[in-house]
Amino acid sequence: MRISEVLVRRKNKLNLKSGSGAEKDTQVLLYSMLKNIEALGYSLSADVMRLLLEYSEEELKELYFELLPVLKWLKGADVEYKPMYKGFPEEVAQKNEVELFFNAIVHYVTDGHWMPASEKKERLPLYETTAETELGLGTEEDIREIAKNLLGSKTSLSEQDKDDLKAIIAEQGIENCLPDQIPMKEILALFSQFLLKEFWNRTPDELAVLLQPYFQTATDVLRLIAALSDSDISLAESPRICRLSRRERRMIMDLLAGIRNPLEDMFRYREEWIRAGERIHPGEYQNEKYAAIRECFRKIRNNERPLFFGGQVEQLLLSGDTLAAAKLLMSRPGEFVRRLDVLLRRTKEEEKQEEILDLFEQVGDKVSVPVLLQAMTHFDYRDDNEIRVFFPKGMLAKAMGIRNDLKSLNPLSMLRVRTAGVCRDLLRKQFRERPPMGKVFISEDIKNYPVPFSQRSASSGAKLLLRGSQVPIDGDIRTIRAFVHWTNLDDSKDDSSRMDIDLSAAFYDRDWQYVTHISYTQLRDGRIEAYHSGDIVNGGPASGEGVAEFLDVDIDKVAEVAPYVVFQVYNYTEQSFKTMPNVRFGWMYREKPESGEIFEPRTVKNLFHLSADSTVVIPAILDCLKRKLIWCDIIKPGRNEYFGNNLESNFHGVTAIGYAMTHLRKPMLDDLIRLNAQARGEITNDRDEADIIFDTNTDLPVRIFENQREDGTVFEDIEERKDVPIITPFDLDYFMGQML
Repeated sequence: MRISEVLVRRKNKLNLKSGSGAEKDTQVLLYSMLKNIEALGYSLSADVMRLLLEYSEEELKELYFELLPVLKWLKGADVEYKPMYKGFPEEVAQKNEVELFFNAIVHYVTDGHWMPASEKKERLPLYETTAETELGLGTEEDIREIAKNLLGSKTSLSEQDKDDLKAIIAEQGIENCLPDQIPMKEILALFSQFLLKEFWNRTPDELAVLLQPYFQTATDVLRLIAALSDSDISLAESPRICRLSRRERRMIMDLLAGIRNPLEDMFRYREEWIRAGERIHPGEYQNEKYAAIRECFRKIRNNERPLFFGGQVEQLLLSGDTLAAAKLLMSRPGEFVRRLDVLLRRTKEEEKQEEILDLFEQVGDKVSVPVLLQAMTHFDYRDDNEIRVFFPKGMLAKAMGIRNDLKSLNPLSMLRVRTAGVCRDLLRKQFRERPPMGKVFISEDIKNYPVPFSQRSASSGAKLLLRGSQVPIDGDIRTIRAFVHWTNLDDSKDDSSRMDIDLSAAFYDRDWQYVTHISYTQLRDGRIEAYHSGDIVNGGPASGEGVAEFLDVDIDKVAEVAPYVVFQVYNYTEQSFKTMPNVRFGWMYREKPESGEIFEPRTVKNLFHLSADSTVVIPAILDCLKRKLIWCDIIKPGRNEYFGNNLESNFHGVTAIGYAMTHLRKPMLDDLIRLNAQARGEITNDRDEADIIFDTNTDLPVRIFENQREDGTVFEDIEERKDVPIITPFDLDYFMGQML
């Protein structure tokens, strides 16, 4: 079911075979299946229903027992959620402080083995109007398109993306998933692994010929070496380089020999190439073909570093000749755009600033779309923000904010605005060369979601979100119910595997001044109607049912006092989330939190499996005034030497991250789609007439036409336009592979 799970999770589609023929009473079985699926928040499209009506009883059973575990996993209903207080939230609200305190103390001194007596009371049936996710009919081509989009992505992939890609290629075959190009270097290294596995019986020369068209720089080859060593292909950390086989060494030398002027690139990772040379033994390859590569390794070892391109640019900048530096940078447009702010900032004469911008405009269409988009957004908001927020390479799950001290770019000349405009024009110029889009409908909701630039460290989940996504909350929703579920590290009974996960929330006013918090030290705050289900310090055996903590926030009540709510997950026992087998965070939207069970799968909005190399994660921020949930997935240092790894020890760091994430300026999907549509299509406000739709709403557009009855009378008829693609902000592979 692995491929089917990929298709359901990414596209909300089922890849179904034709049925062998309906049997008597199969409709009753199908109806029962539908009721169980609806309880999880899913429904089936008319096309799927028509196909399933032709299934035999055995075929329906086979599908059901394959599909149900997938849907349960996506909604988090594959485990049991056992909080400390089974009558949450009413029980926590009604108990006196003394009883809550002593229950916690006894629980702690028994290492979580004792739990307070808490009787589960009858609750009202679930009274919610939650929208169901409709599962449509998918095809093999849908599956192959996902792989092609991921391989053709202009940005890095998450671990979940990589797993999906491996699964699809394993089933479909690499020859059915090949994109026209592989622009992202990390993906190229991953792809090369797949290709080598498929064609390993070929000679080293043949393998090099197969790979050579994709390899442009020595760093591309270094990533391949890292991949062959099962090491970090991003090179954010120095990769471990393992022993290489003779075939691999020869192939690497052939690839290096096919690269023009590799020395400068090799010096960027000098230490890594020295270690790689110890594994490759370039001196063994005495053929004249490898003479230049042997010389590169010799210079690397002896540190015979010539003045490279970057050094020449720096010399010109230090001398103050920014115009000459700009002319030199024209040969490398990617570096030109990255240094554009510095060039303009260090140039005093307005005429020279305009000349530098003209030079950039001449070559800027050679710059990649992701880099141009980020440059455009940088200049759009350059002088408007109090802080600048960074996600360092190798630490993309960690946000860093610094004061914006950039020198203003001559505001009287509007140079900043003109520079951003140049970036927009260059983007449109690139997009005009792509296939036409026709009429494009863009929903207002699309403005809430950023462009996917890097998913390298993203947590896996039912519906992937990018850091900075602002998920709107419907006005009928009264309560956000966040939850965590976990087990211990393994099944052993000693304390070494015990896991103590804490779900907490800090509340801030409009000026980001601390107001209150909810955590294991304070289970409730009646003023804002926020409640915690009780602190549990032992997750139980890894193969067991696990335990859970819940945290309720009444959106309207909180908005009056403390509109910013920062959710946090701490591992008090201080094992990294990366090592934990079963830890997840999610949230539910509840209109009537007192109805239904504490955990109701159909109300789960999203669920993520935490895997950060950290003991503290800030998964999300709730903006109660704007009624939006901002997805963060940010890590931070934890433990205080005296007070442990908890919310109370981290107020300062949490405030800084919260402020940074709510002031984040990133290119949004709306910008990307509009630029594409302006260049190769036409934007329409009529959803039903569009040729392609970008929306969170997946309802099909309709066509109204005149039809005729048998008696000759004419009437208006409505037909769904099934051929119109609907792209949601969660179809990340589409944006990564086809829009960037």
